[in-house]
Amino acid sequence: VSPPLLCVIDYRGMRLRACAQPPKVDEVQYGWDADNGTNCLKIPLLNDHMAIVAEQLNLRPPAGSELINLMIYSAKTIHLFATNFLDLFPHEWADTGICSNGTRRHRLRPEFLLKEPAPLAADKGSDPADKFTHDHQQLVRGSDRLRDGLLKEVAELLDRDYGGTDKVLTARECVLRLHTAGIPIHHFGLVRSHATHIHVRTILLTEMVSRIIKADLYTEMRRARISTGGPEASAIAINFVTAKFLDMVLGDSPESENYW
Repeated sequence: VSPPLLCVIDYRGMRLRACAQPPKVDEVQYGWDADNGTNCLKIPLLNDHMAIVAEQLNLRPPAGSELINLMIYSAKTIHLFATNFLDLFPHEWADTGICSNGTRRHRLRPEFLLKEPAPLAADKGSDPADKFTHDHQQLVRGSDRLRDGLLKEVAELLDRDYGGTDKVLTARECVLRLHTAGIPIHHFGLVRSHATHIHVRTILLTEMVSRIIKADLYTEMRRARISTGGPEASAIAINFVTAKFLDMVLGDSPESENYW
């Protein structure tokens, strides 16, 4: 079973996922078959392989299914190709369940899943209608352990390792420590709320601010790309917008003061 090559590209304010296109697909051999509206398992040996994958990721199939959320296609060759790896990972649960724009919330990181005392069901529990199921209740407890326990634990470790010592915590090291612990970017603010040492709190705040600035710059780039015609005109507009935006962020004009 071969996964397709995948690369994430930041290009002119757009985040793109470039995925290699496999040979012409023949039929689904494992997973959800949209044409027939059912799960299918045409090669029983694949179930054994996927059981190993689930065990290594500390996942299990959702209730009522023998299959984890992965689709494997056969091509006109002897090869099998797996897709939708993202759907393996369950969503972090919050009380609202669904974001304001109708999309699901952030997924739990694989590093966190490996810390869970029992395997979580793949990609389940984000629908409020499922709130009484075992899969959902288990996901709620896991999400609570992330927010109520792990965030404070990692903040205390950062304070211990870098507070009152000669060691300097860099932004890169900080992000690496949090990701290795299974903490996603959107929880950096909560980690900072638990941290007490000024150096650790400053690094976390700096990282959050820099990411917001990057997001704002990307927004301006997208607007410039949409408002201009043709690749050459777009490139000139984006260069102008980038220089103007950085002047505002780093300058001392009234516009800069208003932005900050």
